[in-house]
Amino acid sequence: MSRKFSITRCALLALIFLAATVHATAQEDFLTREEVDAVRDAQEPEKRIPLYLEIADMRLGAMRAALGSAKSNAGRAVQKSLEQYTQILEAIETTMADARERRSPFPKAMELLKIRLPESQQFLESLDNDASPIYADYQFTLEESIAVTEELLEDVAKGMFPEVDERTAPTEFPSAPPRPDNPRERPRPSTDGQEGPPRKRPAAPPSSSDPAPSPEEGPPRKSDRQ
Repeated sequence: MSRKFSITRCALLALIFLAATVHATAQEDFLTREEVDAVRDAQEPEKRIPLYLEIADMRLGAMRAALGSAKSNAGRAVQKSLEQYTQILEAIETTMADARERRSPFPKAMELLKIRLPESQQFLESLDNDASPIYADYQFTLEESIAVTEELLEDVAKGMFPEVDERTAPTEFPSAPPRPDNPRERPRPSTDGQEGPPRKRPAAPPSSSDPAPSPEEGPPRKSDRQ
């Protein structure tokens, strides 16, 4: 029993290590090690989203440099930078979704996204020109980057918490509270203008025609019987 448990435990540890390695490799595909460490340190969305935007601008700068060079692999360099740029924007989208789920506001990051994303979109659209001799090397990757940028802009336009912003206050209110369906549950109107149980009516004064009460009651006295 203990041997089987040890084997199972070792297998689980191996799977966890493999998953962590794959995740780290996926991050390193579009982030350098220094960038990975910086993102790990920036836990709050107000810090992580601006950091992602800064890294995305670096990828756009690498595109400009590759487009201005005469190297034979310039087209492949532009394509690689576009792929990394797209993955960074997807990471921003994930960060926003996580912040919304945890109800963690990020107003400064939202304002920065509204400024920087249109600038990036304008630059990417300027690259969509088949006059470039290396345009065929990055055409489809460029189209994907533009589409992801537009999708993120639409998501930003919804606000930090779209489900809250979409709520509207009621404009009409009932003039009176609804009456109960059961007639027995309806409140009875008060007859004397006061609330509470009905009061007892005072006794009527004795009439002159009524017989006068005897001065004494009870069994006859002994003197009377004699």
